[in-house]
Amino acid sequence: MARPEEQKHNMMNRWLQQKAERLGLRAARQQRPFLADEAKTLADAEKWRADVTKEIGRKVQEIQNEGLDEGTLRDLNDAINKLVRTRWHWERRVKELGGAKSTVAQTGDSEQPADGRTYRYYGAAKNLPGVRELMVAQAKKEVRRNRKDLYKIIDGDYYGFRDEEDGVLLAVEAAAEKEAIAEACAAWDAAKAAGEGAAAAAGCFEVDDGPGARVEASAGNHEEQAAADAALVDVEAALPDAAQIEAMVVQQRKRALMAAYASEDLAAQESDAKRLMGGK
Repeated sequence: MARPEEQKHNMMNRWLQQKAERLGLRAARQQRPFLADEAKTLADAEKWRADVTKEIGRKVQEIQNEGLDEGTLRDLNDAINKLVRTRWHWERRVKELGGAKSTVAQTGDSEQPADGRTYRYYGAAKNLPGVRELMVAQAKKEVRRNRKDLYKIIDGDYYGFRDEEDGVLLAVEAAAEKEAIAEACAAWDAAKAAGEGAAAAAGCFEVDDGPGARVEASAGNHEEQAAADAALVDVEAALPDAAQIEAMVVQQRKRALMAAYASEDLAAQESDAKRLMGGK
């Protein structure tokens, strides 16, 4: 019985309001523009933004009633989301006209800021069938990893530090090494047959894959190696020692001083004296 009585009172209030407006006792209520771009002044834009905010607040209070049926709750929630989108457009218009941003960062009891771009649930609408499960699934949604998070999970496997543990890589490397050695030996044999590169064949190896695997190196020309070692020893022996180098430096400095300060006659006399003294 309360519902019909409430409808009667609402109808009476509307009739009284319209009568007062016709008689000039009350100014007619302006209708909010359908598009926010229709507001040409900052004052009008701020006025309609505040009007939308008040309407959102009234509907958010109304949706808190858990005794409402499912259809009413869904309609109220849809209306709130529509008003939130409308307020976002008025926020944009106020900003375009040079106004300040609204301090309202969150609508009602929504768990996330309302920006008009995402459908959200308010009040008792959160307890509707399927809504709670949807909100939990969205909360558990995996966050996309950035580059820093990816670098945190990199270990030695990424750089190939443990590639030899399974033995596959070692077997492949052994086969490749054997093939490379065979190619090197074939090239050496060809060069030897042509009479070229005899010295370059000193590093040829042959691999035995038997149980007692052995690596045998083909020796070079021992006589040539011995001759080269002897020549190196002769060169080292011919080098002057420290005392001889010091005497040579002293003689060079003495000649430089004599050339700078002594005359040619004095130099000749010194030379004769050295010759008479036995060249000392």
